[in-house]
Amino acid sequence: VEEIYSRTRSYLDGVLNSLNLGVIGLDARFNISFINKDQATLFQRTGGEQSLFEVIGVAVASAYPLLTATQWEDTYERVIHGREVVTHARIGFPQDQAESFYALSVVPLMDGQTRVIGGVAVTEDITRLVHLENDLIEKERLGLVGQMTIALNHEINNPLTAILGLAQISQQSD
Repeated sequence: VEEIYSRTRSYLDGVLNSLNLGVIGLDARFNISFINKDQATLFQRTGGEQSLFEVIGVAVASAYPLLTATQWEDTYERVIHGREVVTHARIGFPQDQAESFYALSVVPLMDGQTRVIGGVAVTEDITRLVHLENDLIEKERLGLVGQMTIALNHEINNPLTAILGLAQISQQSD
């Protein structure tokens, strides 16, 4: 049984550490009980605690500044008491002048089907995706400006052509 448990734990650790997503295990009070290696990297990027030993048992709101304390409290209430999955689709960090962007989902962790015993927070770095979306929006805007320029050119040139034609006819009849 111990050998099966050890192999299963090793397998699950391998899975969690190869996801390319930050994973945080949270207890019923939203204290950190587990992080994977990608989450440790995210802690470093966001200025939070860095070492596994420093964050275990610490409240996620104080260790992971991706959300404000109020946002963490709201997430806690919705996950633990409301049993709902909470998703923050596009979080800019730092909040006052975003350089990086993240998607964060917190899922209730159930004890069988009866009660919530914690949560699992999953963070994805979507910075590249946000930059690509912003580039696409900028190119679409430039395309619209080009189309508007062509339309305005026609709107201006058509009356000018008519005026020029009338002026030439007037000159010929004089």
